[in-house]
Amino acid sequence: LSTLTRGGCWGGFNHVPSFGMNASAKQLYVYRYSHELLNSIYITFHDLSLFTKSEKHICSDVFEVYGILWNVKFYPLGNEYRDGDDDENIITYISMYLNIPAYYFNENNNNDNNRVKDFSCNFQFEVISHSDSDENILRRSSHIFTESAPDWGFLFLMKQNDLLDPTKKYIVDSSLTVNVTIEKRTLEK
Repeated sequence: LSTLTRGGCWGGFNHVPSFGMNASAKQLYVYRYSHELLNSIYITFHDLSLFTKSEKHICSDVFEVYGILWNVKFYPLGNEYRDGDDDENIITYISMYLNIPAYYFNENNNNDNNRVKDFSCNFQFEVISHSDSDENILRRSSHIFTESAPDWGFLFLMKQNDLLDPTKKYIVDSSLTVNVTIEKRTLEK
């Protein structure tokens, strides 16, 4: 099951609403952590031990920032980088992308409040280490999200070996937490 939970101050609400379920063994919890920074959320991907090679990625449930509905695509099996010609020098990286689901660009979307035009922003992913905040992995980028380019992110976010290293505690109880921050940009004309 997939669950979306929002806590703290969300659009004036101080309760934790519950949302729909997906037919998936993975769970997702989303927490608002600040009353001032409503553009920043924590996403926790649960049950990573259940992830198999037959599944290419996990999508978070949809969350709202700046009135736009987003999700995060996480590729824990990642991408391989070959350092040289021999198979012993293959490094696997995890990948992560910020995404506006295609439906929200679609003209057939009958809810005008959910339809998106182009959206320019800076964003960052911070992979949280539960042992030492100095170990957190921080990656920043900028993008103009459009119907033809609805996602953007990092093909080589971090080495998979680092993610799986139990001493760094990125994964605790088979769960990974990522802080996502989105900052709207105004384009100069």
